[in-house]
Amino acid sequence: MKVLLSCVNSLVSLIGYDTESEKAFWYLPANILRSCGACYDDDSLLVASDSSLVRVSPDGVLAAKLPGPHDNLAHSVRKFGDKIAVADTGNSRVLFLDRRMESCTALEPFEGCAGLGQDAIHLNDMHVFADEVLASCFSIHPFDRHQPYRDFNWKTSKLGAVLALRKEDGATISRIVAAGLDCPHSLNLIDDRLYCCSSRGGEFLEFALTGRGMFSEERIWPVTKRHFLRGALKDQDGSWLLGGSSLRGRDGRVSGAALFRLEPGSGAVRQMHVAKVGEIYEVLPWRDEVMRPLANVLGGLPPDQSDCQDYPAVVDLP
Repeated sequence: MKVLLSCVNSLVSLIGYDTESEKAFWYLPANILRSCGACYDDDSLLVASDSSLVRVSPDGVLAAKLPGPHDNLAHSVRKFGDKIAVADTGNSRVLFLDRRMESCTALEPFEGCAGLGQDAIHLNDMHVFADEVLASCFSIHPFDRHQPYRDFNWKTSKLGAVLALRKEDGATISRIVAAGLDCPHSLNLIDDRLYCCSSRGGEFLEFALTGRGMFSEERIWPVTKRHFLRGALKDQDGSWLLGGSSLRGRDGRVSGAALFRLEPGSGAVRQMHVAKVGEIYEVLPWRDEVMRPLANVLGGLPPDQSDCQDYPAVVDLP
């Protein structure tokens, strides 16, 4: 199987990877286009990063600046019908834009709260479910600028949660539908089952819907002890492809970026090497009919001359 990996905080932003040969066959340096979340939209690729949403189409690249007040630190982007949803992590909300990436509405779990600091709960992903939007976050306790979430011990706190958000009489209604998670990312909904990565713990979780609209944890699959688990794609054979990002262990060694294939029935895990270092955020299927023309567009873009890091050269798609 061929997949597209969207990478954040890495020298390369997009990687085409073959799970059979366990090798990358294409990549894009991050000084051409920065990425975090990514998703397909017909013949285009939507990429969220920093304070922008970018559409890469066969006609070129179109960038939309996301609204403040804080830097958006945009994470996941998903397409739901005729709407584009973006996790506005910096402002602790989910933004919905039209296909032109213009008209914007928001679901804000702390709507009306004054003085909410940047990246207060690390809201990072979303998924539409019935008449609500599920959103994963690192905590349900907002902190101000003087107490950012990074100052807390997220390795042991397990304050992560999944929120259900909806609009009622023009206001955002928020409720907790799953809690006690360890830095959750990568929400997937399949047949009323909710799946997500417990990133810091290196585990993959399955939840079942209960009669009260809550999600009850049913299975935990241990995947890795040396990676930050983030990015999940279900293969046609029923296995899951999960992204592993570099972490520095207690022994000082840095783990490489990796892909893991999880067999849910047996719990067997196979690790595939991707790079010596790097952070995988999203795992998408590789769509050659979409990515081949887009690779040509991206390869023709000028690099960011203001970024002085040593990036690899552009690679042509074979």
